[in-house]
Amino acid sequence: MQFCPDEGPEMSSETNNPPSDDEPSEVEMSESTAEDSALDDLEEVQPEDATRPKSIFSSSASQEEQRLPADSESSEPSEPSESSMLTKGIVVLVILGLLAFWLRADWQNGCASEAIKKRDFENAEWWIGWSEFVHPGNLEAEFLKARILRLQGDFQASMDQLEVAKDAGLDPKRAERERTLALAYLGQVNQVQDQLGDLLQNPGDDAHEICEAFVMGYITTRTFRQAETIADAWAKDFPEDAQPHYYVGVIHRENGRWEAAQAELERAVALDPEHSAAARELGEVLVIRKIPAEALKYFQMSQKQEDSQMLAGLVGEVQCLRALGRSDEARERIQAAMGIDPLDSAVAFEAAQVEMDENQYDAAIVVLEPAVEANPRDHNLRNAYAEALGGVGRTDEAKEQFDHVDAFKNKLREAKVLVEELTSNPDDPDKRYRIGKLHLDYGDPKEGLIWLYGIFNYTRGHLPTHKALADYYEANKDQSPRFAELARAHKLMSEGRFMELMPQEGMPQGMMPGGMPGGMPQGAIPQGGIPAGQ
Repeated sequence: MQFCPDEGPEMSSETNNPPSDDEPSEVEMSESTAEDSALDDLEEVQPEDATRPKSIFSSSASQEEQRLPADSESSEPSEPSESSMLTKGIVVLVILGLLAFWLRADWQNGCASEAIKKRDFENAEWWIGWSEFVHPGNLEAEFLKARILRLQGDFQASMDQLEVAKDAGLDPKRAERERTLALAYLGQVNQVQDQLGDLLQNPGDDAHEICEAFVMGYITTRTFRQAETIADAWAKDFPEDAQPHYYVGVIHRENGRWEAAQAELERAVALDPEHSAAARELGEVLVIRKIPAEALKYFQMSQKQEDSQMLAGLVGEVQCLRALGRSDEARERIQAAMGIDPLDSAVAFEAAQVEMDENQYDAAIVVLEPAVEANPRDHNLRNAYAEALGGVGRTDEAKEQFDHVDAFKNKLREAKVLVEELTSNPDDPDKRYRIGKLHLDYGDPKEGLIWLYGIFNYTRGHLPTHKALADYYEANKDQSPRFAELARAHKLMSEGRFMELMPQEGMPQGMMPGGMPGGMPQGAIPQGGIPAGQ
């Protein structure tokens, strides 16, 4: 498409009347006279002021223009019309305006911030990279990199990045606020909970981040009452935000309130259909409520983004397909999950179930043996292994596995009863200690550590808790360099030797002067961490 007409061919008397030495013949003169007469007739028919419309899209002169006499004014090149010039000017201005807007650092960083709110870190990092390319060293980009590291759970790297931003000119108050949010998010809420009121009175653009950090911190330490209070207020102040409904749903699920959990999670997904964590959680609640057909839809929704929810969504999908009798589809989907991580306990469990549904016990054992070795505390996995062993006639081995599972399950039932009792007196540190110790010894160690560190939100000097933590870290110090340091710190505190733990001795992050614990230290949880938000 052209926005101005092509110049027509130059038409002069020389081109229309080429020089000739010969006189024109009578025939030629007759034709010329007839042509002139026709033109005269045409002029008489048309009014003198008649004009033909001009088009800015015309690519050649009209036929009438080509037939004009040689001395006509149209033999000169045509000029671009005013509308043509106006159109071109508008297009250029629009392009320049869009380019100038797209190259603005605040717009690029704003896009990164929105991606961070959705926990789309890959997209956020892309925008930050472009912001730094166009505007090297801009402060907001440096700050946003620290925030991403915090939300990814890398506390020390986040603090280091904040120092980089401060050296570049970041407001120290803003840096301190981010540090406060990092401590809360890690579960060290007892250190910073006195600042929550001031933070919420002057949230700036960080209301979402403030609420989430404290809600996540209280959930991490299993302090559900405080977490729910903040999340409820968050939902009222920001009715279109899916995240508070997601967290309230998680809290209801943790406390076995399945119907309430379903309602909150449905609300979260309705507000944000791309909230993969809420979709997966909703699927799990619906499976527990024995509604597999509905659960299937949400597990499939949770796989739309290639994030941490994708594998869990695949496993949930297989559960539903099996419950609905769609075995061929279940086999196809579990093969996809096995291709991602065959040692994941949930993946291996469902893969074994698919095989045993068709009495393929040997195939189930092949799947289960390495997975049980990798996840010795997973009772569902071990129970499936016992079933498979019984299916091939290895009854003595099967009985040994069943006995092991029964003994451990009885202990975890005791922990469940204690959790129910805790709702009437959530501040009881002794009961919290017993729950944490049962999980640490018979269940998921991560769950046990979360419960034990949660005690420090109520009392900092609970000696049995320090001893349990010291024993755990000492027994598992080969898993992480941090564990030896934590074992020593908790051993000293379990013996009441608080003053021997001073900051200059390399006190673990989260331990306050005098050895007082400040919540969950960085690196306190084994690889895999704790379940986060979206």
